[in-house]
Amino acid sequence: MSQVKQNQQSSHVRNAHLAQQLHGSTFVVVSWYRYADIIQLAMQDLLAAIADRPNTYVLITHNDSPDPAVRDLFYRFEHPQCICVDMPFNFGQTLASTFFFKKYIHEKNLPKTVLSMDPDVLFSVADFNQLVHASETLPNCGMLGMRYTDNNCNPERNVWLPPRTVTAVDGQLYRISKPVLCTVAGPLFAVSGEKLWRLCDNRLFPADRIFVYGGADSSLYLKLRRRYFNGYINGLETTHMQSGIKRSVNVDALLAQRGPLIP
Repeated sequence: MSQVKQNQQSSHVRNAHLAQQLHGSTFVVVSWYRYADIIQLAMQDLLAAIADRPNTYVLITHNDSPDPAVRDLFYRFEHPQCICVDMPFNFGQTLASTFFFKKYIHEKNLPKTVLSMDPDVLFSVADFNQLVHASETLPNCGMLGMRYTDNNCNPERNVWLPPRTVTAVDGQLYRISKPVLCTVAGPLFAVSGEKLWRLCDNRLFPADRIFVYGGADSSLYLKLRRRYFNGYINGLETTHMQSGIKRSVNVDALLAQRGPLIP
C-alpha cells in the first residue's frame, strides 16, 4: 500500500493536539480545494512567515478535492505548526471553520488574531508580521488586509476615498483605505479573535446562509462595519495570483524557480 493511501486511512486530523493550545495565538485559517501549483506557492510564503513566530498556527482543511494533485499534496504535507483536517466532502471554508471553532475555540482557548487566507496569494514575511501587529494594536479596526498588487486578479473594490491615518496603541501610524459599502477582500485579512467571540457568535464567517464559494467574508463585514473601521493597510502588499480562469503571475516559472513545496 502506498504511503499516500496509508496516510488517508490512518487519520483525518494531523497535529490535532495543537488545537488545544491556541489561546493568545496567531491563527491562520486556509482551505485547499484546487490548483496544486498555486497552493504550493501560497503555502511557501505562509510557512516562511510563520517559521520564526512563536505561538502561531495554521488550520488547513482539505475539502475533498477532486484534483489528484491537491489530494496527493495534502496527504504528504506535514508541518509542526499546521493542523491538517481532511473533510469528507467540500464543506467550503465557511462550514469547515465553523465546525472547528465550535469544537475547539472558547474563552480559555481564544486566538488573539485570526487570519483568513485563500491559498492563492503571495506576500512577504515582513508584511505578514506587520498585518498581524496592526490587527493587535488597532482596537478600533475590524477586518484589516494588505493592499493588493494592481493586476488582472486584484480583488479590491470601491476603494475610492483617500486613506485615513490611524494611530495604533503603540503610537505607530497606519494609512488605511476603506472600501465604500464593500467588504475587505477575502483572499487575506486579519481580525481580532475576541471580536469574533463577542460579536460573531464565535464564527469566522457568521453567515446566515451557507456559502461554499464567495459571500462568506461579506457576512463578517456586516457584523463589524458599524462598530469598527475596516480596510486595507497602505504600504503592505499581497499579490492575488488567480481569479476565475485568469492568472496574474507565471505560476510554472515561479514554481520552477522556487522548487516544490514538498521536495
